[in-house]
Amino acid sequence: MSLKANSAGALALASAAALGLGALPRFIPTTTAIGAMARILDSLAPWFLALALLCALPAALCGLRRLGAGLMIATLICGGFLIRDHVRLSLPLVPERSADLRVLFFNALGENAAWGDRIVTAILDEDPDVVTIAEPEAIYPALKRLREHFDFVSPCTFETCTLLVATRRQPLRFWRLSLNPAWENRYAVAELETASGKGFFLAASHLMKPWLVGLAEMELARLKSQYDWLPGPVIAVGDFNAASWSRPMQGLLNHTGMRTLRTPIPTWPAAFGPLGVPIDHVLVHEGARVVQARAFGEGLNSNHLGIVADIALP
Repeated sequence: MSLKANSAGALALASAAALGLGALPRFIPTTTAIGAMARILDSLAPWFLALALLCALPAALCGLRRLGAGLMIATLICGGFLIRDHVRLSLPLVPERSADLRVLFFNALGENAAWGDRIVTAILDEDPDVVTIAEPEAIYPALKRLREHFDFVSPCTFETCTLLVATRRQPLRFWRLSLNPAWENRYAVAELETASGKGFFLAASHLMKPWLVGLAEMELARLKSQYDWLPGPVIAVGDFNAASWSRPMQGLLNHTGMRTLRTPIPTWPAAFGPLGVPIDHVLVHEGARVVQARAFGEGLNSNHLGIVADIALP
């Protein structure tokens, strides 16, 4: 067999494998024997499908025309279904609307304390109305500066500061909950009003890895119940550790009516920039809409990028 034929066969095999890895994991329940592996893979679906296309094309050019073309068509169909599902559960930006507030979310990386002061400076430069920081141990040395600029900063000591919320205006109500027994108080809610009197709920969370079978499903079920309880408008931010097209996020969005960004913002790993996976999200519900959104935190030594979003309220 010629080298060209061998190469075509290897490329076709790689394309078929990438197609399977890109198309199948999000249909596999976490509780199955391969559920943990499926949760690792399903956030990477677009990258596997792109790899499937890149391998199928040269396979067709190297002689396996029908097989290569079939793989390309199958990949495009699977990609079309992925896009369809994402579009159904997302909303485009509304740049024609006037923003009522600016929200910033950032996973600062707990061991990043040497950069804490620079992180706080970058946050203040964005002039947000609401700030949520996951792994806020990183900014604990500079917490005083946040308290000087915001009317409310959620209670925080170095030992217990697992999720921090800071707001320009005092919340009407604020509470924290533990959604799982492994990490405490990584869900927080603030009931707030803008200066013009528009009310809304801000829900912030830092979820565990979705492939931690047994705990992750329980945590997600509790989060769904918490979102169901909130009367709109609602803005939910956080590190969900899953892309919006993954099985856990699709279930969350379907159940609660929350909607994610139509154009996802890649946030992890930060070093990958635009090729990263969008596992940090801004979700909206009951008339709240995102006017503009962009990445935050490049060069701040975290493994995540954050998100700055301007929000319009009904």
